[in-house]
Amino acid sequence: MKNNHKALIITLNLLVFFILAFPNVSGNTTLGDSTFPSEDGEYYIWRCVNSTGDNHNIGDLTKFIIESIYNETFEGTPSLIVNYSIEAYDIIGGSWIRNQDNMFYMAYNSSLSFLNWSSISYRGANMYLIPIPTNLTLVGDAIASAGILNYSIDSNKLILDYGNLTTIEITMSSLGISTIIESITNGSTVYKWELNVDEVIIIIPMGNYFLFFGTLTTSIYLIIVKRKLDKNKTTH
Repeated sequence: MKNNHKALIITLNLLVFFILAFPNVSGNTTLGDSTFPSEDGEYYIWRCVNSTGDNHNIGDLTKFIIESIYNETFEGTPSLIVNYSIEAYDIIGGSWIRNQDNMFYMAYNSSLSFLNWSSISYRGANMYLIPIPTNLTLVGDAIASAGILNYSIDSNKLILDYGNLTTIEITMSSLGISTIIESITNGSTVYKWELNVDEVIIIIPMGNYFLFFGTLTTSIYLIIVKRKLDKNKTTH
């Protein structure tokens, strides 16, 4: 009986883990010949792991939400277009605060090597996701074409030069996702964000709290009932 109890507990714990830890990303969106590494409604979260600046605290979370991906003509070019929102997590209030809502992020046409970015995105170093297959030169050229930033490439890292001895170093995965975003001024880190792959375990929406405790309570109740039934069987 003890083995049965142990197996039941392990199974229920695994069930709870997979319910809470399954990431909110599922795939890519391909429209025409252009592909973006996400789908409508998906989101990614970055956590601040190092900070010496006033605007970022260690532990701060930033959520990049893909609102919609669609085809449209942009600046005379048929393009895959992405809109996005940005939310920051309020640790004190325990809630997400949206500060950029359903805004233009990028327009992309693979066959024409056309890429246009939201000025808010590249000025704020919000280079969270890029088209795939990854082409950092195309991304850098698109930003530099605005005449504001210079860039360089070091392996899988895109380095944006903001002047005043300030650079933003963005490490990109082959999946088109920024894994590290680091701001450096005069050789010192101002802030460093890392892709938070386990964010749903750390920050669980209220609905999942009910789900978690409901599942946990049900699990305990089932174990107690089963023990009582087993005890009754042995006494009779």
